Amino acid sequence: LPNSHRGRAVSIFLKGSAFATIIAGPFSGLLLGMDGFAGVTGWHWMFAIQGGMALVFAPLMYRLTMNSVQEVPWLSAAVKSALAEDLRQEQA
Repeated sequence: LPNSHRGRAVSIFLKGSAFATIIAGPFSGLLLGMDGFAGVTGWHWMFAIQGGMALVFAPLMYRLTMNSVQEVPWLSAAVKSALAEDLRQEQA
């Protein structure tokens, strides 16, 4: 990302991390509360469910992550070229 966009991207990432922590804490508590359900300890439930969700979303995130501005399908050609030019100028 060009420097002009990097700060916003980092702030969105950090907000997402904080939001995930807010959601994951109570969710983990609920999973730990399943201790003894079907003869399985709570931490096993938490490990299996949260690990399973990570495995499900990993291919999706891999597919949505792009290596260059030119590969991003949802940007218009004008925006792609403007971002690419900004990156070229910063690298020079």
